[in-house]
Order: sequence, then C-alpha cells, then structure tokens
Amino acid sequence: MIITVVGDVHVIRSEPFSVFRHVAPVLQQADITLGNQETLICDQGQPIMGKVEVGSAHLRSVPGTAEALRRAGFMAMGVASNHSLDYGPEGLVQCLHLLDEAGICHAGAGRDLGEAHKPAMIKRA
Repeated sequence: MIITVVGDVHVIRSEPFSVFRHVAPVLQQADITLGNQETLICDQGQPIMGKVEVGSAHLRSVPGTAEALRRAGFMAMGVASNHSLDYGPEGLVQCLHLLDEAGICHAGAGRDLGEAHKPAMIKRA
C-alpha cells in the first residue's frame, strides 16, 4: 500500500487544479493521499476581528478548490489549522460542506464539538 502525505495546502488561483497539474499523477498513484487544508475553502463569512498573529493574514481558497483536490487524488484533509476560523463559523461550515460534496474526508474541525472530534475514516478495498 502506498500512502502519500503532503503538508499545508493553500490554493490561491482562479483555476485551482492548475496548481496540481504536475504533481497530480504522483498523488493519484497512491492508495491513500492526505493533506493539511491550511486555509478555508469558502466565499462566505467575514474575516474574524482581532487576528493578531505576527505575519498572518486571513486566508481562503475559492470554492472550486475542493473539487480540484479530489481530481488531484486527495482522499482526506486535516482541517485543524491556525486559519480554520479566518472567516468565522460560516466559512468553516462551507469548507466542510464543499469537502463533503467532493467526497473528501476531513478531521480536526466540525460543525459542532462531536464532529470536530470525529476521526476521518477511509475505506479501501
């Protein structure tokens, strides 16, 4: 079994799949491909007030990023990062919904405490 794990994923392109164009064949060869969704995938919510991390900004990726992740071969994403609430609960909920729609499992945050503590389960035949 081949498991491919990448670090932070933050796509800031209007055509999200283009960032994966050269690496998708490698990601797709794995039996399981995982990544850390560093930013919210959303176009909803407002930037949270009072974010004071040095060198930090409010980050997000366009909604089409979830489908680009699926096309690139990602099966699960961690969503617990310092940017998980950059656009408030609305942005987080939209991100989780878009990952769900794309068939990408996620762990590390949720719509409530129970979901936030739920592991991502990937079943492979």
